[in-house]
Amino acid sequence: MVIKKPVPLYPVYNELKEILISDYPQLESHIKEMNSWQREHYGWGKKFLKYIGRNKSEHTYTRFRNEIERFLLWALYIKDQPIDSFKKSDVLEYVDFCWKPPVSWIATHNNDRFIWENGFFKSNKSWRPFKLQAPKSQKDKEVQKKKYKKK
Repeated sequence: MVIKKPVPLYPVYNELKEILISDYPQLESHIKEMNSWQREHYGWGKKFLKYIGRNKSEHTYTRFRNEIERFLLWALYIKDQPIDSFKKSDVLEYVDFCWKPPVSWIATHNNDRFIWENGFFKSNKSWRPFKLQAPKSQKDKEVQKKKYKKK
């Protein structure tokens, strides 16, 4: 099975609260390609993150955005199943996925989700939902991805 490359779904809160989807042409195109349940789930995530952004700190918004985005991308690309139909076994499968995500879903440093370019926010091709870094105590900071799934 070929695993689709993940794309960022949600910008920072200041952009999300009054988002003009036309300012994000790649995201807009991606959303248009979604079927109805996928668009509905994207909307649920957006609505939840707007609530978190209004009522919590920026750090809390960022943490929740990371988790919502990972979960939704997994549901859309890997499971291809509406989350409101998940059973306990599906959630456990997601947990296992998070422990060993595909290498193509892992970055070794932080990347912005979107880059401002020519008057639009462009999806950053270097962005990935997971970040792997060497422990601070490790002298050689090169990260080995060998133990993760190749797909």
